Amino acid sequence: MRSWGRWRAVMTAAWISVLAVGSLATGVQAASFQLTFQAFASPCISGVSNRHDIGVELLSSHGTVLETLDSVAFVAGDQFRACFARHVPLPGRVLLATSLTSPRQVRFRVPRLTLSVDRATDQVTGRSTPDHALTLHVSRCPLSQWYDCPVVLTRHLATNAGGSYGRDLTATFDLRGHDLVSVTWTSAAGNTWTTVQDVPYMYLHIGTGGVIGAIQDTQRATFRLKRRPGGTVLSTRTVNREVYLQSYEFTFGATLRAGRQVVSDLAGDARLTIPDTTTTIGLAGADQVIHTRCLPLRRIGIFWSGAQGVVVTSTDSHGRASVNLSSIEGLGFRLPPSSSVQILCSTRAGDYIYRSVAVPS
Repeated sequence: MRSWGRWRAVMTAAWISVLAVGSLATGVQAASFQLTFQAFASPCISGVSNRHDIGVELLSSHGTVLETLDSVAFVAGDQFRACFARHVPLPGRVLLATSLTSPRQVRFRVPRLTLSVDRATDQVTGRSTPDHALTLHVSRCPLSQWYDCPVVLTRHLATNAGGSYGRDLTATFDLRGHDLVSVTWTSAAGNTWTTVQDVPYMYLHIGTGGVIGAIQDTQRATFRLKRRPGGTVLSTRTVNREVYLQSYEFTFGATLRAGRQVVSDLAGDARLTIPDTTTTIGLAGADQVIHTRCLPLRRIGIFWSGAQGVVVTSTDSHGRASVNLSSIEGLGFRLPPSSSVQILCSTRAGDYIYRSVAVPS
């Protein structure tokens, strides 16, 4: 569970960088130095330039050089990508690009752009430059995919005279935990600044006290583990997001098991009573079969050590699902003894129930 949550959080910046670079057409070679930036609330930038001998400086809002990249990597044609080692292009800071073969410089001051997402009410709000056009994207990952996920919603927004913007998606889209929301500001010269938020979510690791997930950029969230819905509070934890990763991780002082309830203010609908999550692994004739149980009529992912290694299916009205590994991996396939099978069950709100089961000898 820990590696999946960390992987999702770490790859958020990489995903949005790929999205932006992939959306650009390759520049046409020209005599003059041409360059456009894409910048994010992460150490990495990307863009397109017709000169491949460029360097980039990151300046403070007062013009002090914070960090210098003597060269950038061109990943495809005129598309480049680079990452600063110690600093982030925060609002107010300046990106300055130069070319060894041109006296021209390209300067981009990062604008203010905030983003807040309410998954319970499907509201997206924030602030930026007054009377400025913005683009909103929402991406959603299939259960077995953790980054570089397909865009499922695009909307064009605009800030008002005070710099505020907002969009109520209630009538058109149901935001769920683990969705990725991005808002992009574009300058007249084509430079962009994008801010990204995971819609807040939690993974509950059944059989342990472990919880991981994502909260918003400046959010502080409290979690309570109750003996049963409305019952005694067994353990309380409060977390802040980690810089740039928007992730959190903690362990309750009591075990997560069936019948107990986790309640959090990370979202208005973050309330989950833990179901029976039994899993058995055994032989049925020549076949090795996994039988598992979680929430009824929900998508469920089963992961194991093998060439295929994953299947996503749905539970029935009793929360049950079965997978014949021999029909997926091939006749005679056997899971290695003492290896583990991971079960990941999704809730309607976008939270996840996770369980790891050892393969019997």
